Amino acid sequence: MAPAYAIPRLLARHGLALADVDLWEIHEAFAAQVLCNVAALEDEAFVREKAGVAASLGKFPWERFNPTAAASPSATRSGPRAHASSRRR
Repeated sequence: MAPAYAIPRLLARHGLALADVDLWEIHEAFAAQVLCNVAALEDEAFVREKAGVAASLGKFPWERFNPTAAASPSATRSGPRAHASSRRR
């Protein structure tokens, strides 16, 4: 569940929401872990109470999710992590 804690803090620090990220890769061993992390990211109570971020991040943009992260040049074998390539508005 580390991505669910780290991603909201990173986005808030840079004034971004989930929809502001161009490509999402969440490197976890099992699909269920990815789904749990995304559910937590979309849950305002989790983001506020557990991750400590007051801002609402919005819905996760599944159309920008790379389900085969190993095919991405940014993929790594260093273990579970969240990778977000973002652009500022």
